[in-house]
Amino acid sequence: DLASELLAGLFSGCAIAAPMAFLVLLASTTNLIVAVYAVLSVACIVFCVLGFCKSAMDWDLGIGEAIAGVIVIGYSVDYVVHLAHIYCEAKYHGCHTREERAEFAIRNIGSTVFAGAVTTASAGAIMFICFFYFFFKMALLITVTIA
Repeated sequence: DLASELLAGLFSGCAIAAPMAFLVLLASTTNLIVAVYAVLSVACIVFCVLGFCKSAMDWDLGIGEAIAGVIVIGYSVDYVVHLAHIYCEAKYHGCHTREERAEFAIRNIGSTVFAGAVTTASAGAIMFICFFYFFFKMALLITVTIA
């Protein structure tokens, strides 16, 4: 049946996306520890969003959630990759402590990441006025992921 195939696709997508995200993060940061922490952050975001769907909204993991689950992974990776990359680049700009590197990352790409989050959340929020319940779910999942 379609729902079980989409759920299998969600789990397959997660199984493919996690190692790929790790490889992208490792290539962009060239730092194993930061890449591991970043992938764990992405996994936590995805679990929190899907957990929100089940606990707060009482949705079963169905067709809409399976489709949106893969999208949630993409949104989660996007912002984490940018911050992790700049965090690692900070050492070439005289930032040696974790605090200095975190501050450098926020000062240099924080506004860009924030602007991207605002535009993505705004695009998701527009879907709240749609009549189809699927689009309402997508809007909620996008805005919860970004928030």
